[in-house]
Amino acid sequence: MKVFKFGGASVKDAPSMVNVGNIISRHQQQQLVVVISALGKTTNALEDVAQAFFKKDIAAANKLIDTLEKQHFDIAGKLIKDQNDNGFVELKKLFNQLRNTLETFKPEQYDFLYDQVVSMGELLSTRIMASYLQSIGLPAVWLDARTVVKTDSNYREPKINWEETTTRITETVKSLLNDKIVITQGFIGTTPDGYTTTLGREGSDFTAAIFSNILHAKEQVIWKDVPGVLNANPTQFPDAVKIDNLNYEEAVEMTYYGAQVIHPKTIKPLQNKDIPLHVRSFIESEKTGTIVSGKPLPAGIPPIIVIKKDQALLEFHTKDFSFMAEENLGLILECFGKLRIRINVMQNAAISMEACIDYDEEKLAEIIRELKTDFSITTEKNLEVLTIRHYNDKIVSELTAGKNILITQRTRETVQFVYKP
Repeated sequence: MKVFKFGGASVKDAPSMVNVGNIISRHQQQQLVVVISALGKTTNALEDVAQAFFKKDIAAANKLIDTLEKQHFDIAGKLIKDQNDNGFVELKKLFNQLRNTLETFKPEQYDFLYDQVVSMGELLSTRIMASYLQSIGLPAVWLDARTVVKTDSNYREPKINWEETTTRITETVKSLLNDKIVITQGFIGTTPDGYTTTLGREGSDFTAAIFSNILHAKEQVIWKDVPGVLNANPTQFPDAVKIDNLNYEEAVEMTYYGAQVIHPKTIKPLQNKDIPLHVRSFIESEKTGTIVSGKPLPAGIPPIIVIKKDQALLEFHTKDFSFMAEENLGLILECFGKLRIRINVMQNAAISMEACIDYDEEKLAEIIRELKTDFSITTEKNLEVLTIRHYNDKIVSELTAGKNILITQRTRETVQFVYKP
């Protein structure tokens, strides 16, 4: 069996969904689990709904929901000709449930509220897709991922309960695959109390890897709007080239440094079962793409370039001139861990330490509030981090020319620069 994952760009409108249907149709002779994200930009819109409600602007939240409802029903109407189809009934139920969520829960519980609201995108898109596939004669069945993907209660960044999830998927999905194409959601799960959790932005890749691991998939395919894994973001580097083969380790390194093509948590469940990951284009769906596997990294791999924008640099100075040794570093790292803030680049000197993070005004304020007693803290915003894997002197010279470099870090395989653009 295989697990397919389609992201938001692949289901952004009715023609895109028809294209996805065509791809699924060509592979219908195989056992398939199909994991689908929310329609393109829907997650952003639902985040706006949660923010508006958090700010107690109920009118704005409801207006955004009205716009989303019209968009989804317009797309469904173009795909499903029978207006009595159950898909329309289920869509209406989901939008009513979304409105009820805003009436039921307190806006102060933001992370909890976020997960209940933003998770709706995947439920809506998969209802449309499952109904469309059924309308063209494919044996599709809609599966609520929340009934099988079980997590803890750490909203917005939960841990998977692998034991329970394995039992649920094994008992539920294996029997469905005998004669059905399973259509389910990425990105979502449920707590022991039955509340919805989200697995992090772009978490649908991870969901697909969970299903792949538990069902011992022959391969996992991520369908993208690019021809495969490229050595750089093509919107930033138009001459970016496709890499035909990668190993798990290199894929993990790329995602760690911020490459957007694969969610960072995707690789481990696949590597544990030696399941190859295939990144293919839904635009040119017959082409090969990139295969990520346990095989050795091929020779001659091109430099891999990742640029992370909107960075902030924090510098911590000890107030009493004590060394920035284990005790002081421990205080800082413990604070970052508690606030769930990832450090992209870190460098320390005798009495100071610098940490570059994704810019978030609220998180910055929390860090300063937590650590200002022990350290003098300065911040610099609007920075970028350039990471080059498998670098050479020529590419480093080209990409750093004219830049105001604040931090440089270099290993045998990787060089990183924090700079003001």
